[in-house]
Amino acid sequence: MYEPIPAETEKLMSATNRVRAMVLLLGCCCVPLTGCSNPARDRMIGRWEASTELTEEDTAALMPTDNPIAAALGKVLLQKARAETQWEFAADDSVTAAVTWLGNAKTQTGSWRFLGGDSASTRLEIAFENHEPFEVNLAFSGRDNFEAASIVMHDVQLNRPIKFKRVITTP
Repeated sequence: MYEPIPAETEKLMSATNRVRAMVLLLGCCCVPLTGCSNPARDRMIGRWEASTELTEEDTAALMPTDNPIAAALGKVLLQKARAETQWEFAADDSVTAAVTWLGNAKTQTGSWRFLGGDSASTRLEIAFENHEPFEVNLAFSGRDNFEAASIVMHDVQLNRPIKFKRVITTP
């Protein structure tokens, strides 16, 4: 019939069961972590640049004036004006954006958050220091090019798509 298990064997079985339970618990904790990397988020990490022709609307937003002479000067400058923009998204969720226009450079830092996306598009929330956060939708064409819909940066909203290309992939 049934014979009692010796105390030493029972202790050994109990210790073995505890080790099994611990391995199972660690495995359950680690398996979800292996899927935390999101390719749609990860592809944002790096430095991106865009060169943009400015419109009259952009110039009016950058240099608001009621002075007709200043407005006319703005139109002349506009004919040669290009804005060079550079964004760098870091893995630690920080973002740096720099804009150079007519020799004047302005840089802002802040944070970014991945809101969603797939292989063709990505939606981000960007919050620059001392500014309200804003959302931006990005449409990708390949791994190293995206088009941003409307962008609000440095209190100026550019209401047209801007094409960015990858400059540096940050590991």
